[in-house]
Amino acid sequence: MNEPTEILEEKQPEQSGASKRFLRARRMLQALRQRTGRLLLTLAVLALVFVSAAVLQHSFVHAQLYRTTRQELGLWAAQIAGEVAYKDKWDLTGYRRAAITAPSWYIVTKDGLIVDVEERLISGLFGRVELPDQSIYGGPQTVMTTVGETWRLFGKKVVGGTVIVGICTPENITAADTKLLANASKFGATLDDATSIRSREIDEDVDYAVISSQGELREAWGGVPLKTNRQALPVPSDHLARLVSSGKPYLLYFQPILDRRGQEVGTVIVPKDIALEQEALQAQDRFNIWVIGVAALFACATVLWLIVRELVSQTKKVTLEEALKVGETGTIEFKSTFRWDVRQNKRDDERQLDVIKAIAGFLNTKGGTLFIGVAEEGTTLRIRGLAEDLQEMGGSKDKLRLTLRNLITDWIGSAYSHLITDDLKEYGGRCYWEVTVAAAPGPVFVWWKPKGQPKERRFFVREGPKTSDLDNESTWHYIKNKWG
Repeated sequence: MNEPTEILEEKQPEQSGASKRFLRARRMLQALRQRTGRLLLTLAVLALVFVSAAVLQHSFVHAQLYRTTRQELGLWAAQIAGEVAYKDKWDLTGYRRAAITAPSWYIVTKDGLIVDVEERLISGLFGRVELPDQSIYGGPQTVMTTVGETWRLFGKKVVGGTVIVGICTPENITAADTKLLANASKFGATLDDATSIRSREIDEDVDYAVISSQGELREAWGGVPLKTNRQALPVPSDHLARLVSSGKPYLLYFQPILDRRGQEVGTVIVPKDIALEQEALQAQDRFNIWVIGVAALFACATVLWLIVRELVSQTKKVTLEEALKVGETGTIEFKSTFRWDVRQNKRDDERQLDVIKAIAGFLNTKGGTLFIGVAEEGTTLRIRGLAEDLQEMGGSKDKLRLTLRNLITDWIGSAYSHLITDDLKEYGGRCYWEVTVAAAPGPVFVWWKPKGQPKERRFFVREGPKTSDLDNESTWHYIKNKWG
């Protein structure tokens, strides 16, 4: 191999701190690129696990809440239908006296007659209703409904709609008409006044309904007989239907009232405001998303930290003092000279191949540090220096370093030069050479040419304190296990 020229020496300037940082960053980026597939796979698996857990929890909680609500509403609806106790005809006498535990419910006959509205009406549930005969606006009138009940009704016009008050079985109420007129006056003069009235402000015996001028039932309490269009009601699926009224979500349970032949004659509707439940579920979903996000960030940070830690550990420099105490290991090796044969007291280029071999072994394993100018004398390590090698280079340290760089380019390849840094230092007045090698992101082969033999590709690895030359089969297995 030709001696490096002075021109080449000028092209190999001393590495600055900035260039060393650049090379370190380049090594890190290269390692990250090499690990991109594994990193993405790891993140994908972690993301899948967290998302699957969140979806399963979401589905389970929603299903449990739905099932519990359905059971609760179903029990109430069955109780109400049982109190109606329809046989061959409607007889609501017993039902009107029954103590029912459900908080709210509605009853509608098959032909659309609203039999009962308990607690506040859900706006928009019944849609348009048919108004009773106009005679009720002149004074209280007696009306017989299709379910056999007798009602005393009185209607009052207000701005924007109508108010109807009524008393069921008025013969049992003293001064029924007087009560109707007195309670009708409480609803004010406008539709807004009327809809703002609460049931507690009206006498216990008096039921009422507030209807807009468009025929929409806006408010109701009790069984004022009004007819609605059954087709306008929500269509249930497996007894349940959803309804949003005034921005609030409701779940409605439909329980048919059957005659002896199993024919439907009416329906019990039990509603439930599920706004709080939905808010709780949404809060849980937001929490799950937050947990997934934090877990994903944590997973990313963990994976990156492991990679960075590996890179740092691979490129961590070992001081000469530390190396002398430890001796040769998987990441430390000593060479007495660069290319000077101490025994024959002459230059021997074969010595250079031993240096390249050590560097290649570090590249293919975990990286490491090579100290040149340290001699092993039995069990003792001694700093002998690089006097002969420097003398061969005319005393030029730059020329010595450039020779190593040329060897790396020729025998290993310039693509790996950035993974190798070197520096000539002094210890005890003697010069030694510190060569630090980072682990390569992929397999590195050496164009090996021992004396008298043809040039061939070799694969070296570090095995404990020695560098080994693997055969083809061992090389294949090693590369597959390390880099996939």
